[in-house]
Amino acid sequence: MGVVSGPYQPEYIVCQRPHIISSKGYWFGDHPFDNTVPLLFSQIVLVFIISRFIHFLFKPLKQSLFIFQVVAGIIVGPSVLGQYPGYLELFFPPIGILILETFSRLGFLIHLFTVGVQIDTSILKNPGRPAAFVGTSCFLFPYIVCFLTIYTLKKTGNFDGTMKNSLYFIAMFSSFTSFAVITNHLRDLRILNSEMGRMASNAAFICELCANGVTLFINSFNIAISISEWDSLLSFLSVGSLLVLIFFILRPAIIWSINHSFGGESIGESQFVFLIVAVLGVGLLFDIFGQQSALGVLLLGLSLPNRSSFRESLVNKIEAISAALLIPAFTTMAGMRTNLTFIGGRSSIIIQMLIITGIISKFCGTLLSAVYCGIPFRDAITLSCIMCCKGIIEVSVFITYKDWMVITNQAFAHLMITLVIVTVVARSFIAYLYDPSSKYVTTNRRSILQSGDGGRLSILVCIHTEESVPTILNLLEASNPTPFSPISIYTLRLHELKGRATAILAAHHQLPRDSNTATSDPIINAFQHFEELHSGCALLQHYTSIAPYVSMHDDVCTLAMEKRTTLVILPFHKQWDVNGTVGFSKYRIMNVNRNVMNMVPCSVGVLIDRANIGGSMPAFMKLPDSTYRVAMLFIGGPDDREALAFCRRMANHPRVKLTVVWVKKANHHDSIKDDHYEEMLDEEFVKDFRGSYQSKCGRSGFTYREETVKDGVETTQVICSLEGSVDLLLVGRYHDVRSPVMSGIADWSECPELGAIGDMLATSESKFSVLVVQKQPVEANGEQSQVYSVQTNHSETYQSQRSCVVTINSQSMEINRKKTGRPAC
Repeated sequence: MGVVSGPYQPEYIVCQRPHIISSKGYWFGDHPFDNTVPLLFSQIVLVFIISRFIHFLFKPLKQSLFIFQVVAGIIVGPSVLGQYPGYLELFFPPIGILILETFSRLGFLIHLFTVGVQIDTSILKNPGRPAAFVGTSCFLFPYIVCFLTIYTLKKTGNFDGTMKNSLYFIAMFSSFTSFAVITNHLRDLRILNSEMGRMASNAAFICELCANGVTLFINSFNIAISISEWDSLLSFLSVGSLLVLIFFILRPAIIWSINHSFGGESIGESQFVFLIVAVLGVGLLFDIFGQQSALGVLLLGLSLPNRSSFRESLVNKIEAISAALLIPAFTTMAGMRTNLTFIGGRSSIIIQMLIITGIISKFCGTLLSAVYCGIPFRDAITLSCIMCCKGIIEVSVFITYKDWMVITNQAFAHLMITLVIVTVVARSFIAYLYDPSSKYVTTNRRSILQSGDGGRLSILVCIHTEESVPTILNLLEASNPTPFSPISIYTLRLHELKGRATAILAAHHQLPRDSNTATSDPIINAFQHFEELHSGCALLQHYTSIAPYVSMHDDVCTLAMEKRTTLVILPFHKQWDVNGTVGFSKYRIMNVNRNVMNMVPCSVGVLIDRANIGGSMPAFMKLPDSTYRVAMLFIGGPDDREALAFCRRMANHPRVKLTVVWVKKANHHDSIKDDHYEEMLDEEFVKDFRGSYQSKCGRSGFTYREETVKDGVETTQVICSLEGSVDLLLVGRYHDVRSPVMSGIADWSECPELGAIGDMLATSESKFSVLVVQKQPVEANGEQSQVYSVQTNHSETYQSQRSCVVTINSQSMEINRKKTGRPAC
């Protein structure tokens, strides 16, 4: 291997023997690293082990895997391990570096193509004025400050041409923010679909758009000055012809091919191969015309149809191998190129000073513009930290300009080290400063008890699949919407974020027509029919959320808070087939339910839908002469009282047959003093409930009975006695596990979000549906506490003579009671 003069810069010439291409194997006399294929394998394995080990050690810091891959590259490169004699010759000889770099460049191009596919260009239609202003300021402020700094430095010192180019590039780097990088960081931090995440995504898109436009203009202007105006014109014409090729030839051809194979909703093998060839061809043409191949494949990805299922299918085919194998090779090669031995001297001080100036000016520009737009100061700091994060796009730009000898090896090392440090520090501050759930912490947590019988009940219904809709509609019908007790219903269709970079929470009619909106149409039609049946008594609004499962709960909580809902209905993560077997089980939905139950500022009901087992789906809503059999298992506690308050509304429905079963323990005298106060509240509430719906209403459809049990076995027998006589059973989530009524039931739990009774019903072979109700506790002194009260028909409040505060430990699900010592008001 040697250095020769090339047309633009010095280049390496590599000579190799023919036997280096393939190997007969170690056992036949070859050294395992005497050929390229085992050498490439060893490099990939070495990089993977080191990066994953570093990621494992520093995982609590909540840093991106990309950072650890860069650090792994620095470690395996000449800065650390390369200092040992013979190491580089063994693992990274010149031929090995050439092959690994080629492999990594190919992976990066494919990654950029997937980035373009996932970008939703509809952001340009309505990014929002605050996001547009913040994004523009995030670009212009550091750009101007850095160029003024360079102008000042030129007056105070002498720099050679390469040094000047490096400084100008550093100024451009300081103002640049990549939309794809920001969305990846937001996804890793689980705030992509938060209010801050949406603002940062839109601002980053505007910032990148400004940066690319200014860079293209400056490059063309430099060509016109340094070479000729004709060459500048040719540059513009070449870019225009390539854009025509992408948007008016390749894009229609790809759309036609997809529409004639899978109806435009998926991608077949032949279409996938055609796309990969198109990616490589576009990259080649951009290189031939003197443009960056990365820009070409990114534009090709942007030009593809904006259809969610198509993008999801394409990204799934590419991203697995790209993210797991190709991208780590690229980021590691970037780390290997970072030689820390170049850092030092007066020029290093100047370069680092300019980099720090750019970072500070970017942070301050974003902060000032965010505060000007009315964003709270703490959130403005978080947004500024987000916009300072860097990633693989910036690294690719560094490598490109280093290969073009626009920046020196010294400047490259400074840029890479600063990129790692700033991103690590910024992500740490973001994780510390911003918690989306903090806005849900409020003492004004709404409940069904507070709404009363005659008030409007606001219900947020979350839907994952169509199968749960009939049971939900029956439940809404049983809620008895009337002119005197209307209900407001907000449906939220939940989709997992796939094939796109940004999350969505919007009204259904505001979404573009694609597969997501098409699959929601039958659900929307069913709820609209319900609204027509109850005209003036039920008001519906339809929303759609597209977000990662890890942060999907934020959309549910946000909508519940904005609409001031009283109850959120969540479908259980399991669904049963007609034959009684579990046909659908998604544990990521279970995590969504748990997060919502812990954070949402209102009551929650988890619906275990078994209505279609045996084909016995009740047609309560459709048939005017049908009866819906509802049972309430009352054991005691605030959650049971909240569930019974829901039954209060159902009892007014003329076609609801309500059964309330109060399960009491045999020995009342054995109860501890705190339990006595709880029992007083339960007795007052049930007494008022019975008086209202037996003596006053005189309804024959209302049944009340009391069951005295000694232990959990007899409690289970009471539940089993309801089999075949109910369509829906309501039960509270939390119960006192120390009570004899619960003995043995809470010893083992598969689904703790349902409580002991709900978990037992979910894992049993019962054929009736179950609604597990939880009344959200009130925040008090940093603890989740609940002051129990009872709301009656006469707006009277019953409280014990000594108010009882119950602290709930969500991890152990134990209920620790303590007396406050305060007399009741």
